[in-house]
Amino acid sequence: LQWQLGNTTGEDGHMQNKKNFPRTLGTSALLFSLLAILAACSGSDSSTVNGDVSIAYVMRPTGSLGNPTDAATFTAGGDLYMREKSSPSASTINVTGSVTQGQGDVSDPEVSYDGTKLLFSMSRSAADSWGIWEYDIARKSLRGPIACVASGTTPVGDDLDPAYLPDGRIVFSSNRQVKSQQANGFAYLDEYEREPAAVLHVMNSDGTNCRQISYNQSHDRNPTVLQSGEIMYSRWDHIGERNQFSIFTTNPDGTGLFVMYGAHSLGISYLHPREMPNGQILSTLMPLSGTREGGALMQIDTKNYSENNEPAPGVASGGSGQRQPTTQQINFGMGISQYGRYSTPYPLWDGTNRVLVSWTPSQPRPATNPLTGTTADVEGMPVYGVYMLSLDDKTLRPVVTAPVGYSVLDPVAIQSRPRPNPIPDKVLNATDASGALLSTKPSQIGTTGVGILNVKSVYDTDGLGRMGNEVLVTGEAIPMLGSVPDIGRLKNPALSVAADRPARFVRITKAVPTQPGISMEAIGETEFEMQQILGYTEIEPDGSFKIEVPADVPIAITVVDKDGRGFTPHTSWIQVRPGETRTCNGCHSPRRGEAINSGTLASLHPNTLMPGVANSGDSMAETRTGIDSTQLQLKPHMSFTDVWTNLLAPAVVTAGRTTLDPALTINYSGLTTAVPAIAGADRGVI
Repeated sequence: LQWQLGNTTGEDGHMQNKKNFPRTLGTSALLFSLLAILAACSGSDSSTVNGDVSIAYVMRPTGSLGNPTDAATFTAGGDLYMREKSSPSASTINVTGSVTQGQGDVSDPEVSYDGTKLLFSMSRSAADSWGIWEYDIARKSLRGPIACVASGTTPVGDDLDPAYLPDGRIVFSSNRQVKSQQANGFAYLDEYEREPAAVLHVMNSDGTNCRQISYNQSHDRNPTVLQSGEIMYSRWDHIGERNQFSIFTTNPDGTGLFVMYGAHSLGISYLHPREMPNGQILSTLMPLSGTREGGALMQIDTKNYSENNEPAPGVASGGSGQRQPTTQQINFGMGISQYGRYSTPYPLWDGTNRVLVSWTPSQPRPATNPLTGTTADVEGMPVYGVYMLSLDDKTLRPVVTAPVGYSVLDPVAIQSRPRPNPIPDKVLNATDASGALLSTKPSQIGTTGVGILNVKSVYDTDGLGRMGNEVLVTGEAIPMLGSVPDIGRLKNPALSVAADRPARFVRITKAVPTQPGISMEAIGETEFEMQQILGYTEIEPDGSFKIEVPADVPIAITVVDKDGRGFTPHTSWIQVRPGETRTCNGCHSPRRGEAINSGTLASLHPNTLMPGVANSGDSMAETRTGIDSTQLQLKPHMSFTDVWTNLLAPAVVTAGRTTLDPALTINYSGLTTAVPAIAGADRGVI
């Protein structure tokens, strides 16, 4: 076997004679078939022999390396390779060369849970879209591209970053935007307005029942599946001045989408996140651009920290949620990184506490400043190879080095690993705008409908001041109880009046896709893309609100004061699926533990416990909408009426309060500009 493969691999283990690929494929594929069978029969460590493990990876021209903000980059010459063991001298086969013929590109391989198949993205030529392909190691067969088949018209696009769901379906990122394009006729562009946003989709293994499950103005990248069954991925958060990648999770049906880590931690772009056997997350951390998707390895303890400096309840303060598990601390910002950069880590699940990584040494090169004429070193083109990193002794052992002009990336171990917990799609009550039930079939999740946002309090609940007095103007103040707002005082009409509450309304907007031929400059100097104001609702005295919003669109929330001035917009696009209720402890709340507006604190004032309606711990918004469901509807104007001051019950409100808070209305009907007709309806788009 080694003699037959000798003329396809050089001393460095690289393909030297690609034209011999058809002759050597069968023998090498037989070897990998045997390894796959052993892996399937013997357990997760069966393909690890003397420390070596069978691997797959992609070799791409270095010109294919983009930035986190690039959904898809292409340079002819990329292919998928397999190696019988993680050794520089091991035999190598080119899996895709017979299809690409040197004219295609490959990225993002993922191994099946039983270690017998590989899922990956491939573009066969510059004229071809990126599609999802599968390689059956035992059968030596390629299948693809797996066509996304959606109900209705399926938009064309690029399918990227595939991963297996535990029930056999496939999750991937795609700029098809199946639901968004069906609804709008065109795609959302990323918030640099360069390319259609790639967002999460799920489909059956044959491409049928292809559905969009995430709704974002910019890219959702690198999905993988946690042992819990949730999908973890990197989301480009770009709203106004906020511009970064954080780690998010969602259920396979798109419900429960939420930030997991990185919204308020060190660094800009958390990319390539993967779960480790100990439940922690291994990610790369880098700037938005300039490093060709290379940065520091970061080991993140999401079980005990919601952010780097936000420990979970019961965890001692003073620690950190993230650390670099390498001997040398890598620069995860711009400029030269003295100790190189890492990319695309893959933790092994064989009990050896090792990680396959792509790593490049530092590549400084001289550059001349065109303005000053001075010369200084800048970071040059990377030379990524595959290495085996031991997390125990920090050693970095070379496995595959790259020929000149190429990089070796996305290594995965061809071995079995535990199958995650399958999460079935929820049967949601999908309704149309009139409230009529559309369907209760799981396959119909994603049809047009509405969902509910239920927020316990808009006030700062983590003590970090992101929704505290720091964001207010002169004359506005929030009464404090230690490091958090005094909710008990704010909600008690005997102690506070409406004028004491800075947060009076919530404005709900939705993202409007940038139409062809229009750019952000059309609406003036602003950091924001176009949005449509959907409406307003009151913020109750305890800071809570509960409101019905359109499903399957990016939604933004902004707190508004008594003068109609918006402050502290929520800095991630929010989504609800049809019939879903998204409940949040509070704005910027700790993601573990109890909301400050719950339990005994929520029960301090009897008006929140109206007999037969409210339960202990209900927010005022939950109580009010439980009495009057029309309060779930968004209003076209800002309108406040005092319903909480009970002048007839001295036992509820102590002496000294003799009048209701004055009503307040800020009405858009006073505008003198004409309201534009949008799609036949008088709904202005601002």
